[in-house]
Amino acid sequence: MFNTLILGFVVSLVVGLALGPIVIKKLKEFHARQEEREEGPESHKYKAGTPTMGGILILVALTVSCLVFNGADISKLLALFLTLGNGCIGFLDDSVKALKKRNLGLTAKQKLAAQAAVSVIFCFILKGVLDFPTTLWIPLTAVTVDLGPFYYILVFFMIVGATNAVNLTDGLDGLAAGSCAITSVAYVVIAVALGYGNIAVFGAALAGACLKLSLLQSTSCEAVYGRYGISCFGRRPGGYGCFDEDGNTAHSGRRPLCHGSTFRYFTGYFL
Repeated sequence: MFNTLILGFVVSLVVGLALGPIVIKKLKEFHARQEEREEGPESHKYKAGTPTMGGILILVALTVSCLVFNGADISKLLALFLTLGNGCIGFLDDSVKALKKRNLGLTAKQKLAAQAAVSVIFCFILKGVLDFPTTLWIPLTAVTVDLGPFYYILVFFMIVGATNAVNLTDGLDGLAAGSCAITSVAYVVIAVALGYGNIAVFGAALAGACLKLSLLQSTSCEAVYGRYGISCFGRRPGGYGCFDEDGNTAHSGRRPLCHGSTFRYFTGYFL
């Protein structure tokens, strides 16, 4: 298991490093450039014109690493669905910005509606297709609670909430990517402790992809991840807590209550 986690992390990082120069070159050719707000701080103005949509690297590196190790099990496929679905929303947002040469892409209502649609589809798959249980495990206790239909409402708000909380976390170079890399490692530790091997591999792969983007912005800002990248980050915390080794927690009843709450806590604290 340990070797698989390390390889998942390394493969994701190497794929990102290998594709980085190619993707950045193509983004420049397509004039996918960052537009900064006029009312923004002067320290951010240097990023104007920097290639955006760097989050493409996250999805490619993450997908390759996840599919190479442990195959395409249902838990990783659903986690990738969340990442891809929200990544598409971010892609549309960045595309509008690039085409209209402005900082504002999709409106808040449009983004919330799209995020809600992806979350509803995810919940429908859990209930209607896979018939997931609605058991919730209270961390650090032996208590389990059956939430019934309220479980899917909780999943919905956790996913949408995590997405927008990570969005608010973004601001300084590498802040969102670095934060997501750290929390991904934490989720890996938790997943391994609970025996959720495939989700641990997903977390390790995402940590590698996030580290690549952090390296991109550590010295000179070669590319920004844009809403595409932020959206990919955001789906991950909300979706982690829904799966076990077989993509089903029906028999274990161990389902964390606080998955994805880290970003919401810090967002609320600083706001």
